[in-house]
Amino acid sequence: METYIPKIKIFLIAAGESKRMGSPKQLLPWKNKTLIEHQIDNLSKLGFEINVVLGANAELIKNKIQNKNIHIIINEDWSNGMGSSISCAAHHIGDFIESYDGILIALVDQPLITTEYFHKMIKIFEVGKMNIIVSQSDSGVKGAPVLFDIFYADELKNLNGEKGAKPILEKNKENIVLMPPNAFLSDMDTPEEYNDLLLRANHQS
Repeated sequence: METYIPKIKIFLIAAGESKRMGSPKQLLPWKNKTLIEHQIDNLSKLGFEINVVLGANAELIKNKIQNKNIHIIINEDWSNGMGSSISCAAHHIGDFIESYDGILIALVDQPLITTEYFHKMIKIFEVGKMNIIVSQSDSGVKGAPVLFDIFYADELKNLNGEKGAKPILEKNKENIVLMPPNAFLSDMDTPEEYNDLLLRANHQS
């Protein structure tokens, strides 16, 4: 009997202004390419369509990735926070909701997460069980990447603000399945954090 492969809708959230970084973090150099190209290439190895949500500096970033095999979504309300970008993404599922089993939300500024990590998330995802597969750092911080059962699509559409999808996680704690703690979930908001992740990436290679 063949193993069923879940049908996953992937959204890479890359809409932020990068105010504390001082320049668009999506375009920072990373392993001979830009950060956003690195993340797209990682996710593309999963074999599903990649949807990239842009907002601040959208035209500048779009010019860098327009040759990638991706679908670009523009969140005009990006300044309202992460929640608005996830909501914007969920609205693009539209009438095809029954074609998918799950929604994977990934962030552009977590470059140490590997394709293998995403594979593990999908492997423990149980279709039709209302699972929410949540990542956790080695210090116990819970957050993205997150794999939602398609059941939560309407709730994702209603998100807004800086908390991202945390309200859904808090409301549905009984359906959360935690990934094993991982030391590579760090994101980056400042030049210092960026340089730190670059050093860690070199050790990881």
